[in-house]
Amino acid sequence: MSVHSHWKRALRGTFSHVRARHVEKQKEQKAPLILNGARQVGKTWLLKEFDRTHFTSAAYVSLDANKAVRALFDSGFDMKRIINGLSLLSGEQINSGSTLIILKRKKMV
Repeated sequence: MSVHSHWKRALRGTFSHVRARHVEKQKEQKAPLILNGARQVGKTWLLKEFDRTHFTSAAYVSLDANKAVRALFDSGFDMKRIINGLSLLSGEQINSGSTLIILKRKKMV
């Protein structure tokens, strides 16, 4: 078994524990989940697993050098406009409670 497979298995077990306690509460509150960590440790995989087990779809948007995303937030915080913009940028229809929105940023500035 590779080290990568071992970590995926460990993360899946940890994820199951977190899921049982917090996911429904997070969905009700529509609270953000911020996932930070070193490079190449499985953050994207974990978010995809979270999406697969708890949502019907995911809207994935990279924030790196994306002027359109920046313009969405520079124009104020009208959530309907931002959600519509993220939907257009990701190519995924965003539905409250069933779509996970993943905003990915490679570098911290």
